[in-house]
Amino acid sequence: MRCAVQSASEPTASAYASLGAALFASERWEDAVQAFESATALRPADAGTWGNLGSAGRWIPGQEARAREALEHAVALMKERLDRNPVDAEGWVVLAGWLESLGRRAEAGDALARWEAIEPHDVRSMALAGVTCMGMGRREEGLRRLREALSRGYSVKRAQARARVAKA
Repeated sequence: MRCAVQSASEPTASAYASLGAALFASERWEDAVQAFESATALRPADAGTWGNLGSAGRWIPGQEARAREALEHAVALMKERLDRNPVDAEGWVVLAGWLESLGRRAEAGDALARWEAIEPHDVRSMALAGVTCMGMGRREEGLRRLREALSRGYSVKRAQARARVAKA
């Protein structure tokens, strides 16, 4: 993992975040966490990278507290972002997913409602909303959202990967 990023003259947060995403997709959780930790060190105000760090950490036994801490930090950063730009539809649906991962289902439901009021037709957000609904125990709604995303061109492979990762 380190070779790919260290070969660049100056590693960037984006390079580490991209590496972390690739490692996450390959289910190499420990390596993904290392990459996301490097990204957050270089860009500490990036909510998405903190959220990815928390999501990856959830898969590593013994890392639950650190994963929760990263997700809580991601939530705080995203809420600040949404205070500045309350019409950021993707921000609301991403926030909902993190809140659901933290067991804060009522808040997740509120965030999903905000997303839906702004832009419910973006297929990527629709798929994330579907997975979030399923995590909240709203299975029929989640399946409906996932089916809708697929019918609008969302990748079946991505949907399967999201569903698999959401089981953490």
